[in-house]
Amino acid sequence: MYKPSKPPDPIEIDKFLGINEAVGETESTLGESTKQVNWRITQNYKPQKRPGHKTFINYENSLDVQGMWSGSIDNKNVLISCNDGKVYEYNFDLATNTEIGTMTDAKTTVYYFEGKLYFLNGFEYKEYDGKTFQDVDPYIPTIAIGSPPAGGGTPFEPINLLTGRKKQEFVGDGVTGTYQLAETNIDADEVYAWVNGARKIENDTFNVVRTSGQVNFDVDPSDEALVIIEWSKKEADLVINDCETVWNEYVNPNVVSTVSTDYKALGTYSEKIRISSLAHANEILVTSSLSSTDLREYTHIRLWLRPTIAIKAGELQLLLDDNVGCVSPKEILNIPALAKASQFITIPLSNPLNDTDIISIGIKQVRDLGDFTLYVDDVRAVKLTSANTNKDLVVKNKYAMMFGPGNDTAVFLWGNPDEKNRRMWSGTLKANYFPAINFRNAGTDETAITDIKTQYDRQIILKEDRSFYSYPEWNETASAWDYPIHDLNEKVGNEAFNAVQIIKNNPVSIAKGSWWEWTSTNIEDERNANIISERLRQSLSSIDLTQAITFDNQREKEYWCNVGDKVYIWNYGNNTIYIYDNVSGTCFLDINGQIYYGSQGTIERFEGLNDNGVAITAKLELAFTDFGVSHLLKNTRKIWVTIQPDTKTSLDVMYTTDKKFLSDIKSINVSFALLDFGVLDFENFSFMTNRAPQPFRKKIRAKKYAYIKFILKNDKVDESAVILSIKAEADTTSEVK
Repeated sequence: MYKPSKPPDPIEIDKFLGINEAVGETESTLGESTKQVNWRITQNYKPQKRPGHKTFINYENSLDVQGMWSGSIDNKNVLISCNDGKVYEYNFDLATNTEIGTMTDAKTTVYYFEGKLYFLNGFEYKEYDGKTFQDVDPYIPTIAIGSPPAGGGTPFEPINLLTGRKKQEFVGDGVTGTYQLAETNIDADEVYAWVNGARKIENDTFNVVRTSGQVNFDVDPSDEALVIIEWSKKEADLVINDCETVWNEYVNPNVVSTVSTDYKALGTYSEKIRISSLAHANEILVTSSLSSTDLREYTHIRLWLRPTIAIKAGELQLLLDDNVGCVSPKEILNIPALAKASQFITIPLSNPLNDTDIISIGIKQVRDLGDFTLYVDDVRAVKLTSANTNKDLVVKNKYAMMFGPGNDTAVFLWGNPDEKNRRMWSGTLKANYFPAINFRNAGTDETAITDIKTQYDRQIILKEDRSFYSYPEWNETASAWDYPIHDLNEKVGNEAFNAVQIIKNNPVSIAKGSWWEWTSTNIEDERNANIISERLRQSLSSIDLTQAITFDNQREKEYWCNVGDKVYIWNYGNNTIYIYDNVSGTCFLDINGQIYYGSQGTIERFEGLNDNGVAITAKLELAFTDFGVSHLLKNTRKIWVTIQPDTKTSLDVMYTTDKKFLSDIKSINVSFALLDFGVLDFENFSFMTNRAPQPFRKKIRAKKYAYIKFILKNDKVDESAVILSIKAEADTTSEVK
């Protein structure tokens, strides 16, 4: 017969550890919860009911707030927001919300750089100086300096993708009034000229021969005069191979290379490549020698192709090399899908800054394609400068960040769906200047760059399936900063756009249904990323994390991950995890210690003790405990609960046992209503004024159980709640049968 043993030690939980879904309920550490909604964990491990939120701005629609920014501009303390295709400025000093402009209703990145706000949404690129909201006014680069009237000079600044306009500086000789521009066939747009700072007017004091690119002044500029001429040209190009002679530097044994008049784009001939089915995958088909060609000033390769079969993207590659026969290509360019017809294609160069001495061009077959013929013609390097076409290379980006030597001296853009693996950067301290050569591609174009963040002196570049790092290097040849890209991790990246946060100096990304913290990011190593969300395994597996909106609540040391109407939170200050509900954010800001977030047709602000008048339901379900004696049945007759006194606070304490698992939950209540004449409620009046924590002893009737759990809840409107501790005793009865 069993004889009752000494009662087990009481359990007292005064250190609450947040959610842990990684283990079973009976395997949890004392203080861990299986469910926890709207209870945050303070830095001393006490559950605190989350604050409420109240509508700050109501746009009277249900459309997403697409972007926000807060700060000072033009001596105004403002909150900028985008909703329903309109851009608004809320003035905190005047408490007014004013429409300042319009944009396409799309997710918008708003950033401040060198005295202006910039707006980027994949459709437009706007600027705002506190007075005028407009399209970005592009910087006009000076492409050459010290030029004599006959042309030439020293190359100075690359062309700007945002505009086809450019300048050239000349030094007058006092002899001639004819000046030769660096380009011919210039646009019909007006040409501007200045002589020693004095503006000259076209067709009044000078005329232009656009086909030859000559400017003729009525009066010869004086000797040593500074002459500046500005003009526009939509596109400049360089013929790499006109295909008028056969490609025969190297010919695969299973290929016949000839010139042909069957099909062509320009001139007399095209290059005709007849491929046998004996040619295998990953073999070079043919190459052709070139005169030494410098491609640093160009952005794309444009060529004419005609295959006799349909070709899928990436099945053929165009090679460019500074070695004979393309044996170690500087450029390996995937040819896009080709129809069984004549077509011009344009392929972006990967690293034009390194393409200084190209002497070989070739075609490579990546997959066995059988017998077919490929015609090639008119291979050109192009630097896209058209104000209409190439502006899109900038404007179609959706995301931006600042980085660079010194103090974040350049703007980096990514998120162009047409160039999804491309990262481009601005000229130094100029958000309106994107040199055509300032880009690098991260890996292949099969997956997109999803985020770029700064860690110490380097960028961490994350794609959907892998990651890279980059740091600034001075390019002596180009006399400019370059940002080469290096492999970091081939298996882990980030799947939610613009969702990486820097936490404790380490990037935190979202991939494979988990949160990952990156530690060592200066070398390639698969161990430099570790999962930190294992305790939320079940919750995260049931949601689409690619739609996550993240936020670093630095004041409370919390990483927020908002999906739908729930915020999944990692408190990195005390390493606990919990969840908020009824929060549907599109973007978050911390403004003077208060959190604002864009939602559906409103901007909300965290404040008060309710959600726009609706009670917050805070519920914490602790794991089962057995008092350390799982083999014995137990009785518990009383518990002690301690909560933080406040003006109006209470706590419902429920419990259940394995005997009646999740049924017949019993409830008790503890509450305070301290005297506060500012919020007196005479329906629940008390003259209690002691704000020192006080335990409440409550009787319960939990009999013959092996395991017991407690559920702590507050769902009262306008009530705060902080749980300090819960203590329970148990007497043993008999062994579990």
